[in-house]
Amino acid sequence: MEHRMNVRIPLHMEVGIEFPGSAFITGHTGDMSFEGMYVRTGKAALPRHGLVKVEFVIHDKRQHAHLRVPALVVRTTPEGVGLMFGNYDEEMFEGIARLLEQQFNAFEDSTRNTLPAQR
Repeated sequence: MEHRMNVRIPLHMEVGIEFPGSAFITGHTGDMSFEGMYVRTGKAALPRHGLVKVEFVIHDKRQHAHLRVPALVVRTTPEGVGLMFGNYDEEMFEGIARLLEQQFNAFEDSTRNTLPAQR
């Protein structure tokens, strides 16, 4: 059963995952919302219920921001992990909002170019 409160938006970018006592893992996102994200980690495995820090960079017209967001591993698959964000501050929230807005705008632009023109 699905328990998400927010819609996840397809998002493809490189992220880093820091897990205490383990090497730094890099992966690629599959989707993201204000609550969390799915990250393809390949063969690198993280334990379910493990606490991690997710690192990613946001590039936009306003600024270039490097964010580290606390998260909990809530789901594991052979390909990656589902992460639920922990408590984050206003700067992190604004960064995530900018990233989701960029992705949504890019999606809108791509559909505008593929849909037939309306008369």
